[in-house]
Amino acid sequence: MNQPMTPLQTISEWFEKQHAEIQGEITAGMAALLDFSDSDFIALDSEEQREFLRHWLSEVELPAHAVVGRALTFRACFEYLAESRFIEAWWKHSEELLREALDETKRNPSSDAADWDPIARTTLDDMLPPRSR
Repeated sequence: MNQPMTPLQTISEWFEKQHAEIQGEITAGMAALLDFSDSDFIALDSEEQREFLRHWLSEVELPAHAVVGRALTFRACFEYLAESRFIEAWWKHSEELLREALDETKRNPSSDAADWDPIARTTLDDMLPPRSR
């Protein structure tokens, strides 16, 4: 008989189903809010951070209180990160930042902002217009 999934397993499975860009945003947000038990998490590159978070979410044989603690920590951090994304001001601010990145890319195609060009275009073309309807 299969045992029910723990909250941490549910979160881990959900995280794995997210697009790589979304996983990156979640990981970056977690890095900004948590110290992960004094590890050098912030010093890792983004893929190493993602792998660290995956391990943190899926570590086996943790005591029940650690599983619940991690699940609650993830949920609290995620809610904090996502909270503002559903208000009009966040969408307007995001649109401004994306347009600034596109303008910077036009002025200097080798700038760091150029890395955001495809994401900015996709977001402006596909995600933000439906919000204004």
